[in-house]
Amino acid sequence: MCNVFDTLMGDQCNSNMGGIAQEIYYAGLEDFASFGAMKTPVTLPIDEFTITGPHVFKTGKAWKRIQLLKNTGTNNFEPGGANSGAKNQTAVFRIPSKNKDAVALANKFANGVYPMVFLVRDNNMPAGEFTQLGTKEYHATMTVSKNNGTSEGDGSVLEFTINVVAPAVLIYTGAVTTTPAA
Repeated sequence: MCNVFDTLMGDQCNSNMGGIAQEIYYAGLEDFASFGAMKTPVTLPIDEFTITGPHVFKTGKAWKRIQLLKNTGTNNFEPGGANSGAKNQTAVFRIPSKNKDAVALANKFANGVYPMVFLVRDNNMPAGEFTQLGTKEYHATMTVSKNNGTSEGDGSVLEFTINVVAPAVLIYTGAVTTTPAA
């Protein structure tokens, strides 16, 4: 049993696999009735950035799932401005451009202005734990571009980019409900 807590190296007992899981969850900001509560009490440094309560959806709304191509997703952040402390968070994923649902997603939501919230799970995160991109105050947006590929190489893909600038990176551990609220 590995019990090491190292603030410099982090969890050295488990995998630190790169990339993201092959599915992402999203909802429009207007779909939420209320947002989940932050973890209390705060005992570990990460607790103040962890949402443990489930988000509540309006009637007929729920998380929607996006299935992405294996090994095409990333979830990164960098400073959001000089001395601001903000984080510019970006997740990128790809879907084959022949997927009609992906084309619909691109047409409806990937214009960079529709306010959204996303749940993205890094491959090194435990099951049921996600990075949440977007909040009521700092919503995420999504844009899309097409990479046509070549007939002898990679196939044609739609590349979606999620972006949000927020004060902190948030971890979501609440329920992920894909059945519309009654």
